[in-house]
Order: sequence, then C-alpha cells, then structure tokens
Amino acid sequence: MDGKETTVTTGTETKTDTTQKPEVETKPAETTTETTKTFTVADIEKMKKEWAKEAKKQADEAAKKAEELAKLSEDEKKQKLLEEANARAAELEQKIKQQELANFTRTKLAELEVPEAASKFITGEDEEAITKNAKEFKELLSKLVQEGVDKRFKDNGYTPQGGNGNQTVQTGTFEDAVASALGLFK
Repeated sequence: MDGKETTVTTGTETKTDTTQKPEVETKPAETTTETTKTFTVADIEKMKKEWAKEAKKQADEAAKKAEELAKLSEDEKKQKLLEEANARAAELEQKIKQQELANFTRTKLAELEVPEAASKFITGEDEEAITKNAKEFKELLSKLVQEGVDKRFKDNGYTPQGGNGNQTVQTGTFEDAVASALGLFK
C-alpha cells in the first residue's frame, strides 16, 4: 500500500502520521453495442435554422400579442386574458374527455373480447354510443368471419361430418379468422 507519511517534530516530541490512501478498484469500461445517431455539419446547420425559424415565429407571435394587449384598456386586457384562459381550459377538457373515451373504448372491447386494434374503428360522443358501436362492430365482425368460413368450406367442397351443425371448431387467432374472412391472405 502506498502511504503518505508526515513527521512533525516539536521540541522533544516527534509524531508520525501515516495516512493511507484507500485502494480504488478499477473496472474496465463497459462496452455497449448501442449505436448512436451521428449528425453531419449540414444536418446540424439545418436543425439550427429550423430552431431559429421556430423561435422567431414564437417571438413574433408574443410581440404581436403584447402589442395588441398594449392597445387595450385594463378591462379589455383582463377580458382578453380571461377569454384565452377559458379557451385553453375548454381545449384541455376536450382532450381529457377524448382520452377518457379512448380508455373506455379499449375497456369495452376487452370485455367483448375484441382486439384493442379495433379501437380506432369505434367512436362515439359518450360511453353509451361507444358501447352500442362496439357491440355492433363485434356482431358485424362475427358475421363477416362466419361468412368467410362458410365460403371457404363451400369453395373447398368440405362438408363437416356428423354433429348437429351447431358445433364450431376454433383454430388460429382472431386476427387469422378476420384476415381469412376478408380474404386478405390467399
């Protein structure tokens, strides 16, 4: 161990202080296989121009707004700011409502055992409309799948043996059945 030794002599007394450096364990640098995006000078210059353009646009809008507010009386300023705040609040409320309805749609589709991917096809102004549309979508989808299955059996000349005709055989995934019914993969 490397240590630092200090000797101090005062009168007839001698003190020796040995301070040891803590041992530091060195580890080799970890290697990663991550690839990092590199930018050329031209890329950076292009991005700088875009940022500058956007910053100028925002500054111009802020200056225009400040100029408009400066022309207004105090009551008009307050009214204008209140209108802007109310508009922003309404916009945020609308976004929240849309998110809640999207979540409800996904939940309803899960209850109906319809893949979440179908959520983009189900819309409605409220939960009641979404529920109705989701049920209609599932019925339509089931009908299309059954028609596709029936057509496939008919085209292949297959007649199921035995049974009372009410039995179904499920193979593959829901997506496979939909794709088959719609004739996507032939």
